[in-house]
This record gives sequence, structure tokens and C-alpha cells, in this order.
Amino acid sequence: MNELKFYVNSIVQHLKISNREKMELASEFMDHLLLLKQEFIEQEYTEQESIRMAINEFGHSNDITPALQQSINPFYHWKEYTLWGMMILYCSYYLYENFLIFFYRNQMVYGHFLRDHFTFDFSLFYGSFTTTSIIGILLGSILKYGPLGFLWSHLFRKKFTFNLIVSLCFLQGLHLISFLIKFNMFYAYKFVFHLIGFAIGYLIWKFVRIIINYWIERKRSNKLDIDGLTFNKP
Repeated sequence: MNELKFYVNSIVQHLKISNREKMELASEFMDHLLLLKQEFIEQEYTEQESIRMAINEFGHSNDITPALQQSINPFYHWKEYTLWGMMILYCSYYLYENFLIFFYRNQMVYGHFLRDHFTFDFSLFYGSFTTTSIIGILLGSILKYGPLGFLWSHLFRKKFTFNLIVSLCFLQGLHLISFLIKFNMFYAYKFVFHLIGFAIGYLIWKFVRIIINYWIERKRSNKLDIDGLTFNKP
């Protein structure tokens, strides 16, 4: 039984679907495998031989998973390629903003590529916060780091805190490096914008997933499966 569970898990664990859908598919696969196993046992094979033959008849997990993903979402690969392309463009822009643009700016101001001194910008924390300044912070956060929260959460699909910490280390790490080599200023607002924007992008991603999963469940609930044939409900 454990061997069958391990086999089924190897099929469904890499599918890009919700955990509930994985559990439903795993249950269906287990039922089918148990039936195959019982058929071989009735043919007087041992239990271990029956399990092995049921798995062999079902197929190799490395072949089943891609085919299953394609049947669930025919445009999955195109969607992933598009989102990875958007992530690459986003990171390229961030590199440009923190490094490349200062090749020209520092050359014009200082006469060489590096700044003459360390410069800090804490202007975000000066003065009192007004409604206008708060709206400005929110809009800046959403526009600058909202796409990162959405794309990072979808592509890596880890827990929110893990995604946030790793993205902070990666992007703000570049920001700190550019500051430490006197290539750029230290902007405190970037950390605040990153935290707020990433969280909002993550929430948008979660909301989109809820809507999509609800639509899929509604579509499934409008069908009846009778003897392997699918009919739409009247």
C-alpha cells in the first residue's frame, strides 16, 4: 500500500494545481490502482507482484505528469514562459535602475563611474504623514513592487514569508551592493515600498487563484460522470 501511495504522490506532487485538486486526483488514481491490484491477485499473483504489475500497467510517473498537466491546462507552458519572460524584464529593469543608469549619471556629476561619498535618503520618514503622502506611498509600492509580488508568488509558489524574505535578499541585496561600492544612494523608501507592494501583489495573486479555482469547480459541478462518459447537466 505504501508503494502505491508513493507512486501516486510522485504523479500529482509536481502538478500546478490546488492541493484539493491534487487530493482528488490522488484518490481517483488510488482507487484505480487498487482495482488493478485486486485483478492481479485474483489471477493468483502475490500481493507484491500485483502492486508492481498494477504500477507498470498504469505507466511511468514521468510520462503521466506532463500529459496530465497538459490535459488540465493546455496553455500551461505558454503561460509559464510568458510569466518568466515578464519576470526577466522586471529584474532587467531593476538592474538598469540600480546600476546601468548610474554609469551616465555619476560620470556627468563626478567625472567617473563611482560616487565620491556615501549618501543616504530617508526623506520618506521626514515630516508628518498626510492622506496625500499615504496614497503616494501605496501607489508607488503597487506600481514598483506589486508586479514582483504577483509574479514571484506564482512562479515559485512558496509561503508568503519565504517569498518575501528571498525577494528582499535578492533585489534589496542588489540595492545595498550598489550603495556599498558608491555606485548609488541608499534609498530607505525602497524597503518600505518592497514590503507593501509585494504584499499587495501577493494578495492580488491569491484573489486571482480563488476566482480561477471557483470557476473550475463550477465547471466541474455542472458535469456528471456516468460509466466513464461525461454529460452536461440539463
